[in-house]
Amino acid sequence: MVRQKQGKSQIKYLKTKGKSRSGSRIRLAETTQFFEEINDRLGSYAAQFPIDLWGISCAKTLWPYYFSSAVTPPFTSKADNLIELPFHVSQGSFEELKIAGELLQKYQLILSEKGKNLISVFPESDFDPTQKADW
Repeated sequence: MVRQKQGKSQIKYLKTKGKSRSGSRIRLAETTQFFEEINDRLGSYAAQFPIDLWGISCAKTLWPYYFSSAVTPPFTSKADNLIELPFHVSQGSFEELKIAGELLQKYQLILSEKGKNLISVFPESDFDPTQKADW
């Protein structure tokens, strides 16, 4: 669905020109079919497996095509169990999904000056995350 030799998707090209050409119409039809197939597959996953959280790696400009598709996704754009991934997932391969899962389980804490002062109130703990906890 990318314009040949230009590297720009047809959906983003529509804002400038080229809505009436036959190649443009074919790419737009493929785009709507693409989102319908995605939603159909997600619906079958939701029917087969209990899924608590959904992660989406999609540009905001494509959300209207995604959520207004003829086949509705198993969640809404404002659902509490939908999180927007802070990175791009280029392919849905198992290796790439493992990397995405590892990235989601990590966290980074960025504190303002006020936050640093609040954290400094708490004493240092003897917690060592490399040692196993004995429950």
